[in-house]
Amino acid sequence: MAEEKKKRWRPSLTAYRELEETIHRQCVELDAWREKYHELLKSTKESYSSLQEDYDALYAENLSLKSRGFWARVFNK
Repeated sequence: MAEEKKKRWRPSLTAYRELEETIHRQCVELDAWREKYHELLKSTKESYSSLQEDYDALYAENLSLKSRGFWARVFNK
């Protein structure tokens, strides 16, 4: 038995336009999601920057507390 080639299917003009419309709608939705993602990323970077500043300040304070001498620790200076 010889394998038969499947007949190539071509969409009708209506089906083609529906697919085109679907692709266009999905591109618009993708652009909206991309915009939301960029806004979220920007706000995350800003909050990360403030958290990094707080971390640096607390780290410096921690180092200064650790480096105190014995009597400074006893009298909590």
